[in-house]
Amino acid sequence: MKKIIIFLFFLSTDVFAQSPDIQLTEIANGFTKIVDIVHAGDDRLFIVDDLKIKIFVNGQTLATPS
Repeated sequence: MKKIIIFLFFLSTDVFAQSPDIQLTEIANGFTKIVDIVHAGDDRLFIVDDLKIKIFVNGQTLATPS
């Protein structure tokens, strides 16, 4: 009985109706089919795009690996 009362209390409040504010920011473009993104532990992101691994550093996609 307690569980039902607690559930009805939460159901009657706006706890479930609230959603967090999420803002998306574009940091790169020019990718066609991103399959995976891995953080390297430093400033680099390794992005698998259409079966090619691209390295993204400081807002730029590197032409060659460094």
